Amino acid sequence: MGNVETRVFGPATWLLSLLRLLFAVLRAVLADGWSEIEPLRGEWLDICRNAPNATPFADPDFCKLWLKHRVPSAIPRVVMLKDDQGRPQALAPLCIAPTRKSGLTIKRLRFMVAVSWLDSDFLLMHPGAGAVPDVLAAATVNCDFDMLDLFAIPCSSPSLPAIEVFGARKGYTLGYLRPPRWTNSLVSLDGTWEDYLARRSARTRYVMRRVDRKMGRCGSAEIEKSGGPDGLEGSLSTLECIVAKSWKDPSSYLRGGFWREFIELMSEKGLLSLYILRIDDRPAAFVVLLRHHKTIYWMQTAYDSDYAHLSPGTYLTTKAMRDCFQHKSLETTMDFLTTYPFLERLADSTQSRLRVRCFPKNPRGRLLSVAFRLSDGLRRRRLLRNRERGLGCVQGRARGRPDGDEWKVLGKQEEENREAAGEGLEG
Repeated sequence: MGNVETRVFGPATWLLSLLRLLFAVLRAVLADGWSEIEPLRGEWLDICRNAPNATPFADPDFCKLWLKHRVPSAIPRVVMLKDDQGRPQALAPLCIAPTRKSGLTIKRLRFMVAVSWLDSDFLLMHPGAGAVPDVLAAATVNCDFDMLDLFAIPCSSPSLPAIEVFGARKGYTLGYLRPPRWTNSLVSLDGTWEDYLARRSARTRYVMRRVDRKMGRCGSAEIEKSGGPDGLEGSLSTLECIVAKSWKDPSSYLRGGFWREFIELMSEKGLLSLYILRIDDRPAAFVVLLRHHKTIYWMQTAYDSDYAHLSPGTYLTTKAMRDCFQHKSLETTMDFLTTYPFLERLADSTQSRLRVRCFPKNPRGRLLSVAFRLSDGLRRRRLLRNRERGLGCVQGRARGRPDGDEWKVLGKQEEENREAAGEGLEG
């Protein structure tokens, strides 16, 4: 581990705290590799429990699981800022991830969990983002990287102007990317389920009633709800059976797969809510939710394609939403983590995320900056050309379809168009 002395100017609620933050020297603790990070795990968990902007995806156990399955070649690098009493004030869960594109190996310094459908950000114990430039300064000390690639950051995050401050200090070239598909649908849990229905369009309410009528004519439909470790093994076997008859890859739900280990981990942490729909005692669909602080996250859904004509995914989604309204405690928001036409009809609002690329002031950094800018421009032109040719959404069974005819789906060409518009040279 390494120590770097820095000063941070951050806001606080009371005048005494403000003065203390203004003049206190914060110590930056840098840890590379899980062996050095492990001693910081307890403090990392404390920040995840208490930081206002923390999500379950910044949890150290989840970050370790994510890197294990998604980026096994990454080298984890964590920066923690502590005050003069040794209390954690900010944390950046980063990693160095080498990727190879067009014969060129690029070393990216990025968040551990970096994917378009999950929010990633710096964990801050106090409002504002005054500590972010100091965190990044410590993270880049004695670090061999080609670009600082930070995504997917919520557009409302106070970290964004702080990243600009850091870039200006270092003389870095900054680039921003805001793909249209990096958007998640949100539902406000304010009021009752009836209040929520009143906010929906007549068409959406009609679809819900129609699905209810179809399910009512099919026979016996029962919903099981669970969350704790008791009986989880049987529930996981049920999920495996459902996914095996859906469009999704079942390997991730087998023993040792990412989603199976993820569900087991979140069950141990007490964050899991699992809904399983059975039709005539046969499993037909499931929904996996996480309840963390004031937000309910929709993680996974799947349905048995044999029941597609009954729209089991739509049916279970609306029933799980109603249960969330009826049994909410501190939760104020429901986050679908993505958006589709059907989810847009269910949502009250949307939130966008973006990507910030910072290129060092050296010949290689300048070359990469130009290369990425040209690549992004070519991909956008390809998208516009495809739109002019009339290539867009199609109906049919494809990736992203929940069930039946309730959801307008993305065809293969539209998937490629969205990738072209948003990802650039994705890592």
